[in-house]
Amino acid sequence: MKLLLPEAQPQEMALQYRGRLTNGDCQYTFVLQHSQLGRVEGEGWIAPDSIIQRYWALGDRQRRTGFETLYRLDKGRYHLSSGIMTGHYLTSAMEATLHLQSPAPLDA
Repeated sequence: MKLLLPEAQPQEMALQYRGRLTNGDCQYTFVLQHSQLGRVEGEGWIAPDSIIQRYWALGDRQRRTGFETLYRLDKGRYHLSSGIMTGHYLTSAMEATLHLQSPAPLDA
């Protein structure tokens, strides 16, 4: 997932997930390469209209952790609320409306 933030610094946040969710499960675990936090582990829950997850940066001296909630507004849009904590202090918060995009077609 890549978030483009044209009026912010940095202007983009890239997240590469790898995890496992078996058919019928609502809980999952994942590892993630985060453009700001580095290597991250986390866990999440999938509900009928939302995805809730928390994560923690590995090997991070600042003890940064984060959370995200994605709530489905309709078939093609989600509301994202997220935050990053350093130790016990909230240091970053973000809200956004995400629009699903079709993947680019592969050239044959």
